Amino acid sequence: MRQDKQHYSPQASRRSGRLQKSKIWWQRIPAMILLLLLLAAPLLLSACNKSPVLAPEEAKEETTAKKTIAEKETEEEAEAKEKEQAEERRKTREEEPAKATSKESKKPVENTETKPSTAGREAKEVTPYQVAIVEGEEVHYEAVETDDFMAWLKAQEEPIFLDFWASWCPPCLMSSPYVDELAAAYPEKIKVVKVNVDLMDKDLTKTFNVMSIPAFYLLDKGEELEAWIGFAPGYEEIWAEKIDALLK
Repeated sequence: MRQDKQHYSPQASRRSGRLQKSKIWWQRIPAMILLLLLLAAPLLLSACNKSPVLAPEEAKEETTAKKTIAEKETEEEAEAKEKEQAEERRKTREEEPAKATSKESKKPVENTETKPSTAGREAKEVTPYQVAIVEGEEVHYEAVETDDFMAWLKAQEEPIFLDFWASWCPPCLMSSPYVDELAAAYPEKIKVVKVNVDLMDKDLTKTFNVMSIPAFYLLDKGEELEAWIGFAPGYEEIWAEKIDALLK
């Protein structure tokens, strides 16, 4: 009976309890090791691939840096586009006056196809000085035969309307029909004389101080009364007013 009591004593039961707990912990160790391996697997894989995993702060910094670079590139592209647009606007502004002049030059030429005659236009191309000859409603030009053009101007009794022009000058071609109409409006009262700047005596340019063409001068006995540089629609009315005032 004593032996049975000793076998089931409290001390023996405590020892057996501790043994069972230790067995349970030893059974859990493999599972814990497996869990640790699973948790460490991403780090091991990144180390094997030599691509370190960035910390959240480092990842944010890298993303911010990429955004900054992208923003800079976008700003540079926008600046480049603005420069291109500014250059295009500048070229457009420079081309607009020439286009407007060419458009305006077409209108009077189309409306005055019979002015002046073909013979007169051919004379303009080969002689430096031409005087308008009015025959009915037609106007043609004849060469001024003189060795001293200034002396010829001073010798004329009628007032002279002088037109400095060139065949390569669009405003000159635009003004040509209006000059012809002026000659037809005052036959035998004034003389309309054209001067080709490419063929004339260069001293004449200095005499009249011709810096650009077309240039128009109203003369009386070789003396300059009025001068107009350039041409725009409406000039023909101003010319007529000045001539009317001179002839009164």
